[in-house]
Amino acid sequence: IPAKITFRGLGDTAVPSLGPAYRAAGARNVVFTGTGNGETLIPPGFYETAVSRGIEYTTYQERVSVEAGETAVLKAKLERVVDTTGCVSADFHLHTDHSTDSNITLRDRVIGLAAEGVEFAVASDHYDMADYAGTIRELGLQGELNSSTGYEVTASGTIHFNVFPLQA
Repeated sequence: IPAKITFRGLGDTAVPSLGPAYRAAGARNVVFTGTGNGETLIPPGFYETAVSRGIEYTTYQERVSVEAGETAVLKAKLERVVDTTGCVSADFHLHTDHSTDSNITLRDRVIGLAAEGVEFAVASDHYDMADYAGTIRELGLQGELNSSTGYEVTASGTIHFNVFPLQA
């Protein structure tokens, strides 16, 4: 299932910096996966890992030793423990690189949403109507995430409002 993996250095091992905060493949000390599988390069050291998927699932923790030039394997199992029947986990205010104030690609945004357990997402970029539907299909995440196209209107520097659903 989609998941978020967080790495924390232990002992003399520093917290890793895997990339800028807006990348699913390595955002600071976090990696997001849309499939539950993947790999990342990480400096040698000793790490506490935490695998999670929003508030409905258990969290899996494991200490991992990474040796130079070697592959360390992390196998986690997350179980749904919160019954949210009749409810939807949603985010109605999201930006991507379609907005002037964000660097997150549609692909990385969709993977991050699925990994955090968000089930409904409204694209609400400034002055642009991004549509997550194609990216959701491309990544095979239709069973995990639904979306709506929206638009964030800025009336002044401090007044913002979002409009949805819209057709791109």
